Amino acid sequence: TEEEVVMYLNHPGDAVKTMQFVKKFGDPNRLPLHVWFEGLKQGQELQFTDSNGKPQAKKYLSLGELKITGKKLK
Repeated sequence: TEEEVVMYLNHPGDAVKTMQFVKKFGDPNRLPLHVWFEGLKQGQELQFTDSNGKPQAKKYLSLGELKITGKKLK
């Protein structure tokens, strides 16, 4: 598609990986808007259908505590 060509010209390596992922698993960019903007709460599960009609399930398990610098605490 035209969008894939532009993506490839800007980021060739990432574009190829993205196109291969979408071909194999479908396009996961069908998340409901509230999830894009607000995210999921820990333990919350989301089920949706991607643009190829494949069912997807996402679950937020946990996020480790971070330092102010953004590095993970041990």
